[in-house]
Amino acid sequence: MVIGIISDTHDNIPALREGMKILKERGITCIFHLGDIISPFMVKELDVPCVYAVFGNNDGDKLLLKERFSERGFSIFKGPHRIVYNGKKILMMHEPFQLNRFKREDFDLILFGHTHRVYIEEGKTLIINPGALSGYLAPEKTFVILDLNTMKPELITL
Repeated sequence: MVIGIISDTHDNIPALREGMKILKERGITCIFHLGDIISPFMVKELDVPCVYAVFGNNDGDKLLLKERFSERGFSIFKGPHRIVYNGKKILMMHEPFQLNRFKREDFDLILFGHTHRVYIEEGKTLIINPGALSGYLAPEKTFVILDLNTMKPELITL
């Protein structure tokens, strides 16, 4: 099972569409979005059957975002949020400030965004910040593709 990990799309529709094109070409059907989607109109651009997301600090109308997610059968949570997906224990959050609150060994995968900087720490627990797909406040537009069987991340730069 391979997933897409994105964050900080910040209403950048062209960047999200470009990222979604690559994800779909790679056969990815589930995306983890780590916050700062911003506007509810961005949800229709998430063109896959499965999305798990957490709210970011800049997400505006959280009630309407939640409604749009629900209409599509997607899930969005207040972070940090724990989920088991494909047998992997995953912790999702937008801001990494609460990382030290959790025992890393309790999770297979920890995901965060917010900083707009790519961070990948491999070990017993894989920790990933995919950077900012929007490219705003970042040197490049980035996201990560992760094979949950091998736990090998692949950084994609647009």
